[in-house]
Amino acid sequence: MLQHFNTQGNLASVSLVDMAKIYEVPLSQMTQLSLYSNVGYLAGTLCGWLYSVGLPRQLLMGLFTLSTALLNTFTPYYRPFWVAIAANLGVGLGLGVYMSGYQAWLIEMTTDGMAEGADGTVMMASQAFYGIGLALSPLFAAPFMYGERNVTDDGRPLTPEARQSSVAIPFLYTGVAQAIVPVVTIVLFFSRHRYQPPVAVLKEKKNESSKGDELSKKKKSLDLENPISGFESVVTTAKQAVPHRIAKLILCALMLALYSATELGYIPFAATLWQEMEIRMTVGEASRVVSVHSAAYTLGPLVTTFLSLRLHPDTVIWGHFGLLLLAASVLYFGRLSAALVYVGNGFLGYGMSAMSPSIYAFANRHLGVSSRVASSFSFTTALFSLVLPMVLTQYIDTQPLILIYLLIIFTLFSFALFVLLKLWIFISGQQQQQQQLTSDK
Repeated sequence: MLQHFNTQGNLASVSLVDMAKIYEVPLSQMTQLSLYSNVGYLAGTLCGWLYSVGLPRQLLMGLFTLSTALLNTFTPYYRPFWVAIAANLGVGLGLGVYMSGYQAWLIEMTTDGMAEGADGTVMMASQAFYGIGLALSPLFAAPFMYGERNVTDDGRPLTPEARQSSVAIPFLYTGVAQAIVPVVTIVLFFSRHRYQPPVAVLKEKKNESSKGDELSKKKKSLDLENPISGFESVVTTAKQAVPHRIAKLILCALMLALYSATELGYIPFAATLWQEMEIRMTVGEASRVVSVHSAAYTLGPLVTTFLSLRLHPDTVIWGHFGLLLLAASVLYFGRLSAALVYVGNGFLGYGMSAMSPSIYAFANRHLGVSSRVASSFSFTTALFSLVLPMVLTQYIDTQPLILIYLLIIFTLFSFALFVLLKLWIFISGQQQQQQQLTSDK
């Protein structure tokens, strides 16, 4: 189920104006839903700290992802407004539970017995599946949205009820599609095909194999009697070998959080941004802009998946930070040109496409990422992601350009932390080499 097709990904962005008219609240009040969703997300990330003490990760991720799909499905019917607030808290909670286990699960599955860098490659491929839903959902939903229009195609007044019946269609279909994978995941949990951590798999193979040649080789590098998995053994080794590991992990968490705040801030508000900016795009045009961004976000990991077989995640991060800053510049200076808006969103989507998996792969390569570390990363990300909705709630309908300003500022701060981390890791490596040479002498 890891990062399945995110069919509901961009519906909130495309439908924001319509939902404000359905709920009969100001657009600024509608943007508060993103804030409540992030509060729920913040609470959900705490679940990751409990996976390591025996909670069934696969079952919880399946159940909460299913609940998220169901809550999103009925979005157009949440009236009065406090019902929508409660539903968004639930959606955020489900996403937090899912994300707190997702990255660590991927790393766990790719750390044991796979080539160096495989964790980054698999995470890139997973990100591509996520982006497919982001790209397709606005294209599918756009014909059912009315945006700022006040009359139907045949000239009748557009009531909240008429909007509701139209907007509900894409939410229903994408909700059903989104629910398929978590249902399969829950069923598999109760079957003999339930996921087993690397050590459990190796023990099972050891009992079933008569020769055991391959396992005897693995046993030399992994103590099968140790209750922790091979994944956790790698992390334990990292704890012992990396100087100032906690401090470096904190910097890495802040770098990821600052970057993620731009992604989690831009994607939900992108369609609204280009409808409210001076260029005043229609809902259809804004949906196409979002789809260009999402298409690049989807294709990016497919390209980077192959590049990451030869490039370290450090190199990928350098390149994508450059793309993000270029994209922000194009969007700012070309915000009155439709062509440049499309180009800037393409650059931005590709720049965002590989950042999160690359940062996790970077952290795992240099510092080691356990379930608790991944959960801490998710918690920090959720905490920082509260900032943009709080600001945008006040200004998105009067000063929408502030979203691009914040995009630039957060990206620059995240880039500065990355440069600091790279320097610190390089200097620590040089010091360790010097100490090793001294001890050999």
